[in-house]
Amino acid sequence: MQNCLVKQDGGICDVVWKDGHESSYHSTWLRYNCQCKKCFREFSGTYTIDILSLPEVLSVTKAEVHDAGKALKTWFQGESPHMTEHDADWLRSQCYCDHCLDCDIIKRDVINSQNYAGKLPTVDYNMIDKDEDRFKFNVLKGVVDSGICLIQNVPTTPGQVLKVASMFGPIYSTLYGNIFDVVDRKAENAAYTNLLLPFHQDQPQYESMPGVQLLHALRFDSCVTGGESQILDLFRAAETFRRENPKYFQTLCEVPCKFETMDKKRSHPVFQEHQKPHFVVDYFGKLVAVNWHPGIAVATRVRFDDVPRYYEAYRAFLKLLERKEGMFEFRLKTGDLIIFNNRRVAHARSAFKSNGGVRHLQGTYINLDDLKSNYMTLAIKLGENVTPPKVGNGSSF
Repeated sequence: MQNCLVKQDGGICDVVWKDGHESSYHSTWLRYNCQCKKCFREFSGTYTIDILSLPEVLSVTKAEVHDAGKALKTWFQGESPHMTEHDADWLRSQCYCDHCLDCDIIKRDVINSQNYAGKLPTVDYNMIDKDEDRFKFNVLKGVVDSGICLIQNVPTTPGQVLKVASMFGPIYSTLYGNIFDVVDRKAENAAYTNLLLPFHQDQPQYESMPGVQLLHALRFDSCVTGGESQILDLFRAAETFRRENPKYFQTLCEVPCKFETMDKKRSHPVFQEHQKPHFVVDYFGKLVAVNWHPGIAVATRVRFDDVPRYYEAYRAFLKLLERKEGMFEFRLKTGDLIIFNNRRVAHARSAFKSNGGVRHLQGTYINLDDLKSNYMTLAIKLGENVTPPKVGNGSSF
C-alpha cells in the first residue's frame, strides 16, 4: 500500500497500491468489516460489531497507511476512541472495483479455458501408498477442472465406495440411504434396470440436491454388451444455449420446473417435490446453478401464458443436449470408480445386455462444499497456487 485519501466528505477512502492500482472503499464497508482485535475474533473469524449501535451515516475523518504499507488505519466521526484496522493484503484481495471483480469472476468461473483439457482426468488408487495427500488433491483437481475424475484399481470390496468417499467429505445420505447398488434387478427405478438412461443430475427433487456422486464398479463382466457411461458438462451446454438461443435461455431462468419423487410402496414411503428453474443466474449475470432431470420432471404448474414458452425452450435444450458436445464416454472396468460434480455435469448410460454376466456398481454421495474445502486446504498444504473455484452450487464465489 502506497497512499490513501479520504474523499466525498468522508464517504470514500481511496487507496493507491505500489503497482499503481487504485481501490475505492466506502466508509460503511470499512467500518462494518473492521479487523481490529475488538471487532474481529481471529480464532473463529466471527465479527463482534454491533452495527445498530453505530451511526447510520458513517464518515471517515482520517486515514493513514501504517507498518510500511502493510496496514490501513481509519478513524470515524463520532467514534473517537475507536480506530479501524485493515491488513493490506486482505484489503487488496477484497477490492470491489469493476476490474478486480471481473478478473476474480473469470478466474473462479465453473468453466473457463484454463480448466478444461477435454481429456478424462485419471488417477491410480495405488498412489495412496506413496502420497495420500497428493492422491486426494489430484482427484479433487480433476473434479474441479473437468467435473469428473476416474480412479482406477480401487479394491472391489463391497462398501469400498464409502471408504473412498470419506476421504473427501462426510457421506451425504438420501432416500436411497448412505449407499446404493446400481444393478439390473427390474426395479421401478430405471437406474436399477438395463435400460438407457438419458442425461440427468441425481435427485433435484431435493431442496439441495447431492453435490458429488461416486460410482464404483464392483463387477463389470466383459460379456456384458453396452452400459457405457457418458458425462456431459451442463454448464457448457447451458452457456452454448445462451449464445445460440438467448430467449429460450431466459425462459428457463424464469419459468420453473417441478421435480418430484413419490413412492408409497417403499418401506419408508417418500413424498418429495421441489419447483425451481432449470438455470440460475446470479447478480453478475453468471450461470451459477443448473437443475436437470427429465425423468422426474413432472407436469409444470405455472401461469397459463408461460406454459407454451416453457415447453418450447425445454424442447430446444433437449435437442442441444443430443449434440453431446464435449461429452466424455467410456466403459468402466471392474475396479474403476468415478467421482463427479452432480451440480455441474449430467450423467447418462447406454442400454446394456448382461449375456449371462453382471454389471454391478455401488454409489454414494458427499457434499460439494466439503469437496471444495478439502481441495483448497490440500492446495495450501501442498503449496499449490490455486484460485478458490466456483463449483456450480449457486454461489457467485
